[in-house]
Amino acid sequence: MLLARLGSSLILILHALVISEICQAENLDQLLSAAREHDNQYRATKYQYQASLARVDQAKAAFFPIFSLNANSNLNSQDIEYVGYDAPERSQQFDTYGYSLQLNQPIFRFQNLVLFDQAEAQVAQAQAQMEQAELDLVTRLAQAFYEALQAKAAVSTAKDDYELAQTQSKEAGIKYQHESAALNEKLEADSRIQMTIAQELEASAELDNKLFTLHQITGLNLSAENFSDEGIALPYDLKPLSFWLQLAETQSPNVLFQEAMRKVAAHEIDKAKSGHYPTMDLVASYGTSKQGPSASLSTATMVNSATIGLQVAVPIYSGGAVNAKIDETALLLQKADEELEAARKQAKIQVFQAYKGIVSNQAQLQAYIQASYAYQQSFKASTQGYLAGTKTPSEVFKSRQQLSIAQRDGIRAKTNILLNYIKLRAAIGDLNFGTKLRN
Repeated sequence: MLLARLGSSLILILHALVISEICQAENLDQLLSAAREHDNQYRATKYQYQASLARVDQAKAAFFPIFSLNANSNLNSQDIEYVGYDAPERSQQFDTYGYSLQLNQPIFRFQNLVLFDQAEAQVAQAQAQMEQAELDLVTRLAQAFYEALQAKAAVSTAKDDYELAQTQSKEAGIKYQHESAALNEKLEADSRIQMTIAQELEASAELDNKLFTLHQITGLNLSAENFSDEGIALPYDLKPLSFWLQLAETQSPNVLFQEAMRKVAAHEIDKAKSGHYPTMDLVASYGTSKQGPSASLSTATMVNSATIGLQVAVPIYSGGAVNAKIDETALLLQKADEELEAARKQAKIQVFQAYKGIVSNQAQLQAYIQASYAYQQSFKASTQGYLAGTKTPSEVFKSRQQLSIAQRDGIRAKTNILLNYIKLRAAIGDLNFGTKLRN
């Protein structure tokens, strides 16, 4: 029900974000299912949610009658001596037994009503936690994927620079052998090779870290070969910030969790006040017992008994414990009020940061697109100038490196837009937005 609804919604989200391109996962259902089965943080919350569902049944049980069966069987030995009476002493052994069936049906117990309402609030609290866990799982999965994509772009950039540095080193070596180039040009080209090797090693280590993070989330051994930013749909027509801030105050899973916590705290006050209220139960019993013999009666007796009636208990004085408990729960309710307000503020902070991140990354992406075009033209011109003898290998390498960096940073800006958009929707607890990315 709840998990099925969340699952289908999250699959739509990730399909729209093209995470289904992750290599060895045949489809998105496998990837998300693998994450649910493997991620300990998510599984712990799921078990907590399932356990909370039993609280309502526990609260309902307080309204039903309680039946109990008691039975006993004893072997007795007695030595009887008569004092002030002329009779011989005697000893006797006998068995006694009995059983009774008892019924207790609560008629009025105010705390039972409170416990039922409190259990429903606790279930709502667990549902909010489960929704937050789903959103956290998607966010962590998407972040690991996009960071791996960024790391792959850095590796690709370093490899391109390495190939260019190698080509320049070979050309400088040939020229040096024919004495048409100075030694320092050859040494400079060789140094660029070592620099690009170091950059590629650093980028490869970062990529391995991101792939390992994905493995920890999903349990799958993933590769970056099929990672691509092609086909990723970027959000546009973004609604005003005020729209998202308003939703954050009412729809954030953490806000819903704290609202449920406040209800639980309010019910704690009512539960504490129930210590002042009387209770009324219907009680009934039926039993049979074998008694004796006794000192005055030498034969055993069988007693059958049945009772039914109302039992009322009125609290009068408990040393001030009830009032002290009421004071404690009232303060805890104030604490819950403050935590609820803090949750609303935190949700708005998350929305604000994600929204500003989207706007900033969109501007960066446009700048990197324009920069890539300009650097591409510069690289072409530098290459032609090198062939014509007007540009040095260092100038060609620098223009190519600038192009690679702009392309790499463009991919980073593009993926950050998507990641911030996921965080924005997660902050308002909106699970059904996957198909809206292209609207």
